[in-house]
Order: sequence, then C-alpha cells, then structure tokens
Amino acid sequence: MKTFFFVSANTIRFLPFFVSEGVYVSMDGGLTWSGSDTCKGEYINFHGGDPSISIDKNGRFILTRLGRTPFVGLFVHYSNDSGKTWSFQNIINDHDLERSVLASDVSQSSPFYGRTYSVWVRFNPPYALYFSFSDDGGITWSQPRQINNPTQRCAGGDIAIGKNGEVYITWAVVSSISPFPSNLLDLQYQWMVGILGRLLRKLFK
Repeated sequence: MKTFFFVSANTIRFLPFFVSEGVYVSMDGGLTWSGSDTCKGEYINFHGGDPSISIDKNGRFILTRLGRTPFVGLFVHYSNDSGKTWSFQNIINDHDLERSVLASDVSQSSPFYGRTYSVWVRFNPPYALYFSFSDDGGITWSQPRQINNPTQRCAGGDIAIGKNGEVYITWAVVSSISPFPSNLLDLQYQWMVGILGRLLRKLFK
C-alpha cells in the first residue's frame, strides 16, 4: 500500500506583500518531498492563508483557506493530481472567521463515506462554531449551520470522525479577562444527518 502525505502551511512574502498556502507532498512515506509555496487555484492574488487540508476517499486533495478583500470568507480548492494543479475557488461561506478545520470520512462502514466536513468559529457575537459539508469532493457545500450558542467566546475547533460516521467536534472557551486564556474545552458529538447532536461533556477546566 502506497503511503503518501499532504501538508500545508501559511506562506507570506512582505515585499511585495503576498499571502498563500504552501502545498507539500511526499509519495514515499516522508523520505522525500516536493511541492510549492503557493496554492495555484485562482484567484491567486486574493488568497488569505490559514489553510486546512484533507484527502477524501478518492484520493482527492481538498484545501480550504481564507479570502482577502473583495473575496471575504472561506474558500475551497481541490486537486486530482496530488497538488500539481488546483480548481478555481468555490465559496463555503462569507463569514469573518477563524481558520477552518477539515476532515473527510474515509470509513467504508460509515453511511456518510466520502463526506468532507468543515468547522470554524465566526468572528461575530456570540462567536459560535459553524459547520458545512460536501458530498461531492469539495465542489458544492451545504448551507452553513451553527453548532452551539455559547455564553463565552469560542476559539479554535477541531474535528474527528468515527468509523460509523460519528462526528466529534471540540473547541476552546475563551476567558473574557486579559490575557484571554482558554479556560475549558468542550466536546460535541453529532450524527450528521442534518440534525445537530448533543453536548457530551466539558472535557476539562
């Protein structure tokens, strides 16, 4: 079985100013690497960095990133040739947001096999988490839906998928007192059939 890796990073040049997302690939288990400091999906000059990446059931590379004015929000590109070329941008949302997190369901026992999820925090009160998903390899995305209704600002967000299609989402709850540390971590379990799940427990304080 071939072991390959796909990683990304913020890439910034200050003079002249340019922001993008590095695309780096290893086809031999990490021994050698190739790639580019620029995700070449158009519009290249309006990329805003903060990439998140996933590989779906068909081996398609999917990358989300922020946009820059006039393209505000969360955008997605996909690649069918291991990152050599990338699709034109598609929009997932027009929110002012923190970095998105991606995960693809690659469990063949899951009823949502092949689905890719995106989760993010919206930078508007109450600073809640939202999610969207794609069932066609990142081409189209569901209408964003709010996950929680926090009384304190949320930050981060991460996602994991169980073998039967369960979706687990964690996020930090941020203190309102300077220097604004994260003072607890929440976990939500969801069975993604369009109905939000339930809060399992506060993981720690």
